[in-house]
Amino acid sequence: GIAVPLAVWVASQKASKLGLLVKRGDAFERILRVNVAVLDKTGTLTYGQPSVQGVEALDPLGVEEVLEYVCSAEGRSEHPLARAIVRYCEDLGVRTFEVDDYVQLPGLGVLSRVNGVEVAVGSTKLMEELGVELSAEVLAKVDKWASEGYTVVLAAVNRAPKAIMRIRDTLRSEARNFVSSLKSLGVRTVLATGDSQLAARVVAEELGIDEVYARMRPEDKAELVEELKRRGYKVMFVGDGVNDAPAIGRAFLGVAVGGGADISKEAGDLVALAGIGALHSFFKLAKVTRRKALENLVWAFLYNIILVPIAAGALYRTLGLVLRPELAAVAMVLSNISVVLNSLTLARWRP
Repeated sequence: GIAVPLAVWVASQKASKLGLLVKRGDAFERILRVNVAVLDKTGTLTYGQPSVQGVEALDPLGVEEVLEYVCSAEGRSEHPLARAIVRYCEDLGVRTFEVDDYVQLPGLGVLSRVNGVEVAVGSTKLMEELGVELSAEVLAKVDKWASEGYTVVLAAVNRAPKAIMRIRDTLRSEARNFVSSLKSLGVRTVLATGDSQLAARVVAEELGIDEVYARMRPEDKAELVEELKRRGYKVMFVGDGVNDAPAIGRAFLGVAVGGGADISKEAGDLVALAGIGALHSFFKLAKVTRRKALENLVWAFLYNIILVPIAAGALYRTLGLVLRPELAAVAMVLSNISVVLNSLTLARWRP
């Protein structure tokens, strides 16, 4: 019947006014069963608008010349960190070159050929995989900046380290309350990020997140979701950007945060267009929706269990009571009207 679908439809309309796009009706039921929330950092817990705070050259090549290669290599990437580097270069008026053999390595960085030389821009993990030797002094600086909450990006030309950049993305104002609300609901919180362990720890401690997984590639995040599912958890993954699409697609409930890449929105069961703050309201709305759906089912059940036997003549011999067909039809209409009116009360619900 219409008892449950109508309640879900009205609730979905209400959710849209809160900045939430519900892409599957059972999202209301699923979110109430979630007991682990895996959270991405960039664009999810942060605003996704990072800015370069400083660049240091690692050899006599000079900052501006290094940036010419770096900005050229990052020009094709849509990753928030890459866009931050490009904006920084544009503000400085740095020239760029033609790029050949461009390869984006999700969770690591980019590798390309610029002006005839190989340029790699990304994490320390990318440098390790390419065999770029980083001095103890550089690694100490990486750790220092990471401990201060910066995301650290390195650049190498022809497998030789040339520059180190520190980038900061501001935490969303609602991030702390969002994590607190999850924990108050008994949901375990997990941070999964491509950042270094130190940088990830800084964010986790500031927000009160229970567990941290750092230096995660997209496939690592997806595997983490699968591992938690194998251990019996109902996993909600909240992420933004093309890197998160595999994990969002495998989660019990996948949430794409507004502003993310289209592929993540395509994969998500729920899209938080207004950011993570609205998700706590969605938890509350889901509880109210479940109650309304149950009320509708109870009313429909009572109608069927009481009036249908009477209409069939079950009480005619004992009490001489019978429900004429036209009255039964009216009763059915009234039953449906009551379900509609009860569901419509969701439209007046306030967080």
